[in-house]
Amino acid sequence: VWWLTVELIGLSAFPLTFAFFRFLPDRGYAFSKMFGLTLAVYTLWIAGTAHVLPYRRWSVILVFALIFLASAAVLAARRERLMSFLRQHWPYVLAVEALFTLAFAVGLYLRSFVPEISFGEKAMDFAFINAILRTDYFPANDPWLSGHSNPLYYFGHIAVATLTKLTAIPSRVTFNLSVALVPALAT
Repeated sequence: VWWLTVELIGLSAFPLTFAFFRFLPDRGYAFSKMFGLTLAVYTLWIAGTAHVLPYRRWSVILVFALIFLASAAVLAARRERLMSFLRQHWPYVLAVEALFTLAFAVGLYLRSFVPEISFGEKAMDFAFINAILRTDYFPANDPWLSGHSNPLYYFGHIAVATLTKLTAIPSRVTFNLSVALVPALAT
């Protein structure tokens, strides 16, 4: 479910990257997953900080639906060029997807040997993700200092929490999925 969700985010964001990164040889396909996720998380963060949109599952779905609609509008305007690109570059697209899936699978395999969230900064990261999952608006509450907001940078934690809300998978599972996702998105 996690892998499929990230794939769908990438596919729905590709028409936007295709239009926005038109001067790149791959038209931004290789980072369409990261682009779609970053666009959604940034929108949710700004809307939550401005108290315009609460950070709930329905708002996450709404933001991704808006990205999908924007991509559909771009696709309607550039359908022929996008289809031509895919016909010409399908081996590249398959290679990117295979590399992403392989990196994610290897990351999951390696993480399966040490799935505990009890060493290093893992406990802090897990606490931040859970604090974000419980918040309605940003900044999220500090999980250790009651009544105060989180004083650290936590955009990546919001990304994990957003995928957690979207997929409805428990955070104790998505934490390890996200540890494998980071290197996969970097490939």
